[in-house]
Amino acid sequence: MIESELVTRWKDEARIKAKREPLLAILRAKFAPLPAEIEWRIYRSADPAELHRWLLATATAVTQEAFSQAAGLCNPNEDLVVDGLVVKEWKDAASLEAKRDPLLTMLRAKFAPLPAGIERCIYRSMDPAELDRWLLATATAATLETYRQDTGL
Repeated sequence: MIESELVTRWKDEARIKAKREPLLAILRAKFAPLPAEIEWRIYRSADPAELHRWLLATATAVTQEAFSQAAGLCNPNEDLVVDGLVVKEWKDAASLEAKRDPLLTMLRAKFAPLPAGIERCIYRSMDPAELDRWLLATATAATLETYRQDTGL
């Protein structure tokens, strides 16, 4: 049986979550409150090996700083970035998700079932203006074929 890309992605996300959640629980228990940058780096990681390495680092770390250094989450010679680049990354990611969610909801409601290629393109897009154009095209397209022609998806 051939798995769909969506099922494969869900399984991968479940594997990541299975590593991420215990890591965060242990870190919060040992070093509460956990700095936002460390939490964000853990949520952002999609590499099971990296998450496993970080989990192992929690076993030997006595302090939060020792964990950060052992896990390679920060350079010990520089301060953690909370108000600069990390916050911008959070806002950018949140902005893209805020645009993807209604777009996918409308497409699924209007043209279900969606071809996997359309969802893949939407998740890969990092351009907020492009996502806005695709959302507006959803409102005017009568068929999925028309939508694909209008958007190039």
